[in-house]
Amino acid sequence: MHGIILSTIQQFAKQEYGREAWDAVQEGAGLEGTLYVPMKEYPDEHVYRLAEAAGELTGEGARQFLVDYGRWVVEPLVETYNVHVDDSWDAMELIANVANFHAALRTHSLSNYTPPDVDSGWVEGYEGEVAYLDYDSPRQLCDVARGAFMGAADYYGAQINFAERECVFHGAGQCRFVIARVGSDYRVGRDVGRKSATHLSDTTWAEKGFTPTDD
Repeated sequence: MHGIILSTIQQFAKQEYGREAWDAVQEGAGLEGTLYVPMKEYPDEHVYRLAEAAGELTGEGARQFLVDYGRWVVEPLVETYNVHVDDSWDAMELIANVANFHAALRTHSLSNYTPPDVDSGWVEGYEGEVAYLDYDSPRQLCDVARGAFMGAADYYGAQINFAERECVFHGAGQCRFVIARVGSDYRVGRDVGRKSATHLSDTTWAEKGFTPTDD
């Protein structure tokens, strides 16, 4: 797992819950004293263990913790890597260009980890109004993407609707999101991922049969 993810999870938890809570999360995860820095790599297992410990501490579950983290992390990432973000973009344009943004970040990394397969763009016939994002990774962290859409809307003061039409937690081969500006006549469809990200937020990856990987 790239250190950017774990170092920002560390920042998020400290900012939102306090240093003592972060220490408790690390203790609950069996990772006491581990310091996360952006330029290092860590076992994927750290994310799962920290999320589950944090979800237990908050009472909202591991997956909701990742949604909340995804919402929070947009602002620091955009401001840190703003050279890759066009000044004219709004929330929808940032989302439609996520794949390009992600690829640009990878060019600055010396990491050997296996990145997720991300594709994004405009839905044909609805350019500028409706975007899609496809996410495929053995890490199964689509909840972070779910939060990031809300974070993009927060950052730009926008209003959007989105739905996860396909989700690995429901047997799909990848996760596919559709995102639309509020006011568009496009129907984003049924959100199959919402139930598993909120009402079933205490569901763990192990219970779903997923095994963390270190590739």
